[in-house]
Amino acid sequence: VEEKPPLPIGLDEARAANMRIAIPLDIRQSQFREMLAERAVSAFSTWEKELPKIVFDHRYGLLTAKERKLAFDEYTKSKAEDERNEKKAKIRERRDAFRALLEQSAINTRTSYMDFVQRANRDPRFKAVEKNRERESLFDEFMIHIRRRDQQATKSKLDTLKEQFFSLLGEQQYLDETAKWAKLRPLVDEDSRYKAVPTATLRAEWFHEYITQRKLKLDPEEVKEQERQKRVEESMRARQQQVDRERVENDKLISSQRQQHKHSESVHRFNALLVDLVKDPEMTWKAGRRLLRKDRRWEDTGLSKEEREAMFTEHVDLLAARRKAQFRELLDETEGVTFTTPWREARRKVKEDSRYEKMSSSEKRREREFERWKEDSYMRAKQDFKELLKETRFITHRSLSLVKQAAGGEAHMHDIEQILNKDKRYLVLNSINQERRKMIMNYLEDVAKRGPPPPPTATEPVRRSGGGGPPAATPSASAAPPLPKLS
Repeated sequence: VEEKPPLPIGLDEARAANMRIAIPLDIRQSQFREMLAERAVSAFSTWEKELPKIVFDHRYGLLTAKERKLAFDEYTKSKAEDERNEKKAKIRERRDAFRALLEQSAINTRTSYMDFVQRANRDPRFKAVEKNRERESLFDEFMIHIRRRDQQATKSKLDTLKEQFFSLLGEQQYLDETAKWAKLRPLVDEDSRYKAVPTATLRAEWFHEYITQRKLKLDPEEVKEQERQKRVEESMRARQQQVDRERVENDKLISSQRQQHKHSESVHRFNALLVDLVKDPEMTWKAGRRLLRKDRRWEDTGLSKEEREAMFTEHVDLLAARRKAQFRELLDETEGVTFTTPWREARRKVKEDSRYEKMSSSEKRREREFERWKEDSYMRAKQDFKELLKETRFITHRSLSLVKQAAGGEAHMHDIEQILNKDKRYLVLNSINQERRKMIMNYLEDVAKRGPPPPPTATEPVRRSGGGGPPAATPSASAAPPLPKLS
C-alpha cells in the first residue's frame, strides 16, 4: 500500500478535493508541472528523493496521488529528453565551430595535424573540443573533404579544358581518323586552347581519345570496348579512393606514434630535470616551478602544466618515501629503540645519524613517522609471536586443561614460557608481558577448540612396502602426543 505523504501545512484532504473539483484537470496538471520546474526537480532522480522539495507547495494537492506520480514521470521523461537534446546540440555546435576553424586555417593537403595544432591551439573553438582524439578525427574528416574537393575542382577544370581542346580539334576540317598528332600539332600550337592544356602528354592523350571517338561512330564494336574501358577506369578510381583512405589511416597512425615518441622523450627529459634540481621532498609545486624555470630544459619538455605538476608530485612523493624508508631502517638498526620507547628517548639515540636529519625539517613530522613505525613494529611483533606459537609443538590440545589445573597449572605455563624464551620473537614482547601472556592463553583456547590432530591415515593413504607386505601400524584416532613429565 502506497504511503500517503503529508499534505501541505494548512491544506487538508477535504480542501484539496474541493480544489480538484473546482479546477479543470488540464490546468491542474499545468500548474503541477510549473511547480516541478520552479522547484528544480532533477530529470534523473526518483519520486522519493524529490518529494521533500514539493510536498509543502500549495500546488502539490491539485492532483491525486496517482495523478501526481504519473505527472512526475512524464515531466522527468520530457526534461531528460530535452537535456539530452541540448547536450547533443552543444556538441554539434562545438564541432561545427571546430570545422569552421579548420576552414579558416588555410589548410592544404600537405598540412599535418601537428601543424594545425600549433596554429590553432589558442583559439577557443579549438579548446571547446576537449578530447584530442575527437579533434584529430575531425581534422582527418576535413582532410578527406579537402582532397575530394581538390580532386573535383581539378577534374572540373580538366573537363572544361578538354571540351575546349576537342572544340579546337573539331574545327580542323582536314582532320580524319588517320591523322597523326605529330603532323597536326604545329598547326594548332598557337591557339590559346592548345596552350591552356597543362602538359604535352595530356594533349597527345586527348588527341588520341578524340580520334578514338570519331572511330567509334563508324565501328559499333568499339562502343563495347569503350564501355569496358570505362568500367576499368571506374574500378581504378575506386581503388585510388581506397588507397587514399588507407594513406590517411597510415598518416594518422604515423602521426600518433610520432607524437607518443615525442611525449615519451619529453617525460624522460623532465624526469631528468627533476632528479637534477629537486632534492627536497617537502618542496611545494609553486617553489619547484620557480626553481625549474631557471633551467633551459623547462621549455624543451613540451609537456602541459597538468603533466608537469603531476610528475613533480610523483617525484617528491618518491623522495619522501625513500627518506621514510631510510628513517625506519635507522630505527630498526638502533639498539634500545622498540615500539614502547618514548620519542624523546629514541630521538637522543638517533639524532646524530644523517638519516634523522634527512627525514624532514619538521620535528613534528619525524615524531609522527616514529609513532607510525611503533604501531607497525608492534603489529609485526604480535604477528611474529603468533607464528612462534604455531611452530611450538610442545603446545597441544591438552595444554589449556593442564594450565587451568589447580595443581601444577602454573608450572606447565612456566614450561611453555621457558621453551618460548629461547626465541627472539618471544623476547621482543618483554615490555608487554601481560598482553603476551594473554596471547598465549588465547592460542591455548583456540588449539583446545580444534581438538586433537587427525591421524595420518585420515589425510593420506597408507604407503605399502615394495614387497607387498601388510600396512604399517598407525596410531588410533584418540591417541595424543606424550606430555612432558611435570616436576
